[in-house]
Amino acid sequence: MAPQIDSWLASEMGEGGSACLPDFYSDASIDLAIRRIRFHGISLALCDTVKNVDKWPPRLRGSVLDEAQMQALWEESHLRMLRQLFDAFEQEGIQAVVMKGTALAYSVYGNPAWRRRGDSDILICETRLEDARRILRRDGFNLSPPPHGLLFQESWYFDTGIGFEHVVDLHWRVVDSPRLQTVLGADDMLENSIPLPRLHSSAWAADPVRALVQGAFNQCEHSISGYAIEGEKVPEGDRLIWTMDYRYLCRTLDDEQWQELVRLAERHEISAVICAALDQARALSEDCVPKPVFAQLADRRQGGKVMSYLTQASRRRRIASDLAASRGIGDKVSYVLRLMLPNDDHLRSTFPHARNSPKFLLRLRWLVRAMFRHLKPDSA
Repeated sequence: MAPQIDSWLASEMGEGGSACLPDFYSDASIDLAIRRIRFHGISLALCDTVKNVDKWPPRLRGSVLDEAQMQALWEESHLRMLRQLFDAFEQEGIQAVVMKGTALAYSVYGNPAWRRRGDSDILICETRLEDARRILRRDGFNLSPPPHGLLFQESWYFDTGIGFEHVVDLHWRVVDSPRLQTVLGADDMLENSIPLPRLHSSAWAADPVRALVQGAFNQCEHSISGYAIEGEKVPEGDRLIWTMDYRYLCRTLDDEQWQELVRLAERHEISAVICAALDQARALSEDCVPKPVFAQLADRRQGGKVMSYLTQASRRRRIASDLAASRGIGDKVSYVLRLMLPNDDHLRSTFPHARNSPKFLLRLRWLVRAMFRHLKPDSA
């Protein structure tokens, strides 16, 4: 029944008007609908858009309304936190570029709270990293133990004391993969950023072209790795909230930006992933993508190293691609060392029954296991 529910939700979020309510014939079907709405991240958007919510089964209506209310309250609290943080960044002269969900919430969404998310992604120049860390610590944020393999970003969390925990993902590269950084470079993102005054007078956001490309890359990643929601990994990557992102982004692009997107897709041979994102946008609003632009993209050469990386599930091959794309000997050595030397938290969570063993033994055990794992053909 999940495809039927997803189709209904997409129709409700599209521009064709309300769709027929599915036949929720059991408690299990209502539970499934609640899970699908949470997965798609559209509770508040549904409540503000759908005209016949009163006709929904009471338990479904109550669940979605409760979640929508919490989503709106979270947004108010998150905005206060971000504005305080950007006050501090402004005082220190740190240019901070907001990316992904929060950038879109305050640039292309009429109501920022519609854009449900669990954190805010902020890009800064690597030379200001220590300054940003000092500000976060001073303002009550705590650094989360970094997952093994995460190279160019870290998560900082802030407990409000009122039931909300806010997370800031601090980036000094746009994406964590050196291969994908050949398309989305930090200097390029910083130089082409645009003001984000709805968030803060000193806030900047990724420009629409790069935001669309980053969103498409992000969706490809989740299509392979799945998407975690409320502690559960869902093995799929097509969320309606991302489709809505594409639709609203497309509506902001002018002719020059469309051609910039075409040139970028041609240069890096990523037309296929861009077309897939635009197809999703057209499913909600058919006229949001100019037909000549879509035809241009569809005619462009496909393939290349970036597309191979995005569609590659083998972890071993991704590591090889990232290593090849790393800039200079220093970055290559740093990349290898970070993979070979996991942090203490990762070691002890990987070997919980031996967590009290000496660290060098845990590290040796991890290296041996990793060596055998990556020697296997097509290791994922």
